[in-house]
Formats: sequence, structure tokens, C-alpha cells
Amino acid sequence: MLAMAEALDPPSILGALLGSPARSETFVREHWPGRPFVAEGAVADWAALFEVEQLVDPSAALTTGEAELARLQLGRDEVTFTPERVGGGRRLSERQVSGALSLYQAGMQLYLEKIVGFPRLATTLRRLADELGIARTRVACNLFAVREGSPHTPPLHWDNSEGLVVQLAGRKRWQFAPNTCVPNPPFNHFGGASPSLDQVLLFDHAREPEALDSVVLEPGSVLFLPRGYWHTTTPLSDSVHLDIMLEAPTWGGLLRAIVERVSLEQPQLRAPIETGSLTSATLLAELAAHRRSLAAELAGLRPIDLVLGGLGRDAGLLADVVAFELRAGARFEWRDDGGGATLVVCEQDAVLLSIRVSSSAPREVLAWIGARASAFDLAQLRACFSDRSDSELCAILRVLWTAEILEVVAPPSSASR
Repeated sequence: MLAMAEALDPPSILGALLGSPARSETFVREHWPGRPFVAEGAVADWAALFEVEQLVDPSAALTTGEAELARLQLGRDEVTFTPERVGGGRRLSERQVSGALSLYQAGMQLYLEKIVGFPRLATTLRRLADELGIARTRVACNLFAVREGSPHTPPLHWDNSEGLVVQLAGRKRWQFAPNTCVPNPPFNHFGGASPSLDQVLLFDHAREPEALDSVVLEPGSVLFLPRGYWHTTTPLSDSVHLDIMLEAPTWGGLLRAIVERVSLEQPQLRAPIETGSLTSATLLAELAAHRRSLAAELAGLRPIDLVLGGLGRDAGLLADVVAFELRAGARFEWRDDGGGATLVVCEQDAVLLSIRVSSSAPREVLAWIGARASAFDLAQLRACFSDRSDSELCAILRVLWTAEILEVVAPPSSASR
């Protein structure tokens, strides 16, 4: 029974994907996020990670799950099917599925973009994000299927995110090389294409690599490619693979989020510019004053400010730096009103906060916080509510902290978790 439980819920998703805890540690320590990594035949237990029986069958993948787009590709040619909204999801119609399968059988590559609707896959992606220390919203999964003998070979290109390739069925040759044109590029690019005006200044040169590394992936093999690596593929048989996109946060992205948050919190920076009376001299003077004010605000930021505001969806990077404790004497009371519930936080006879909660998800998080008898941090909150985003959890913490219902305390030691 224990072996079955571990198979369905492996202690480490990276360990299960790469074949062993030792490989996982090597990958995180020496390869993530900037060096390629290959683990041949690493995945032994598909059932613990994916709905593989549905994903390896293009017909089942098209009809069971959902995707933002279904693309059929042949070289640079592409046919796109946009899923229709059905209920609360997006699904391809029977006619679209039939058309996509016909083009796939004729030799075009099937590319399902950002697939959802597979619970085991969704759990794997969430846990993978947590193990790599990135926001869950920075992980998505695509599916590629192509027939043996297909003339489709994509031109050399690079992607603007890190990618973990998991070969589900068949064999496929991957060729890849570092990007010396635009290290860590913020955009995708196909070799031979001209960069756009907003991209051209980032190019050192657009020459394709002269030499490529090569590896053949078979079922269970995993390949990690860093952001921006040139790559192309050739199917050696009917092939299906998952492309798990891992968007590692960047320093520039963090700084933009912090500056945006601070700017929104300063009334003078939210004020409209009086263009009618603006002169070049007043513009330069105002810019200088706001720049000094913004620099002072940024210099005074504390970890609590970053966790609850500045880092946005990447607040998990500081998940264990700041801890919270419920204010002594505060008690949570829920008052149902038919269409939702109102949370009233009281201290003796005084009301500290009254807020209406219309959905069950925030209510569950708030109830968990209200029942806490000891300090907790964002890492513990994320572990308990794995289906909630960092932004949602931080918004709840920010409301309670601003209302002085939560107090900042020293983080609990790892031994107490």
C-alpha cells in the first residue's frame, strides 16, 4: 500500500521526472536555469505524473482536454484552430477535431498550446513550480504530435522561456546550440526571419550556429533547454512529447514589478500630467523630483513590502523570509447572508475588519489563517492551498496586515514546519 501511495504521489516531481533524487539535485545545482540537461529513459512511472494514456493519443488529447490553440504545422506553414467556449472552458468542436486529425494524418505536426483539463498533469506542473522556486503561473504545458515520415522539420529557432521536454511516445531527434545573438531573449525568433523594429537593437548578430549538439529522445527521456537556445527537431517515428514551459523570473521583471507597485501607492505619481501648461523646463524638473522620490521609496523597502506588494506573482521567492502571527485577542466570525459571507474580525467588542467574501476559495484561506495558533509564512500557506496563486494569497495577507490583524514576526525555523 505504501509503494502504491508513493507511486501516485512521488515525494519529488523533479526526482520522478529525472529518474532519481541525485539527478534532481544535480539538475537544480548545476543546470537550472542556464545549462542543458539530458536524462535518457528517466521517467519510469507515468501514472504518477500524467494522464499518459490520453496524451499519447492525439484524438483523445484533442477531445478530452482543453487548449488555448490547436496548431497544425508544416515548415513555416500553419493552420490554426481556435477552441470554442463551452460552459466554463474552451473546447474544439467535432468539426475542428476532425479537421485537425485529417491534417495530422496527412503529415502536419499537431501542436496543442497550453493544455489543461488533465488533473494529474496540473498537479505535476504546480509541484514542479514549487520545487524550482518559481510562480505557478509561470509554468504551462504544450503537446506536440507528429507522424513518422512527416516532412515537417521546424527551422532553427529559439523560445523566450526555459523548456523541459518529456518524450511520451516514439523517437525524435533534437539538435540545439547556445544563443550568442541575444542571450536570455525576451522574444521568440525563427532563423532566417528579420527581427522587428523593437527587437533589432537587441541583436548582436543574427547568424545561426555553425555546430549543433544532438540527442535522440525515446519514451521516458527528458531534455532541458535553457531560455533562448537554438533548436530544431526531426521525428524518427510517430512521436508525442510534452513541452513544459518554465518561465524563470528575471531581475528586470522583479524591478519592474517593484517600481510599478511603489508608483501605484504614491498619490503624486498617480496624478495626471497637466499637459496644457507643461513646458520642457517643468517636465525635466518634475521628472527629477519624482525620480528622487521614487529612489528614496525603493531604498526604504522592507522584505514585508516586497512579499505583499512589489514582487507580484514572484512573491514566492521570499516565501520563507517573512512570517505572520494573528494579533492577540483577534477572533474571526462568519455571517452568512445568502449570496455569500461576511468576515468580521473582532477584538473584544471592537470590530477590526468587516469584509464580504463572495467565493469559497478566499473564505477557506481566511478560515485557515483565523484558526492558526502559531506563526506561519507564505511557504506554509502555499503548501496548504496549492491551487491558489501567489498573487491571490498575498492579496489576502496584505488586507489582514494593513488592518493590523496580522503581525510580522521572526520566520519559523524549518524544523517547525
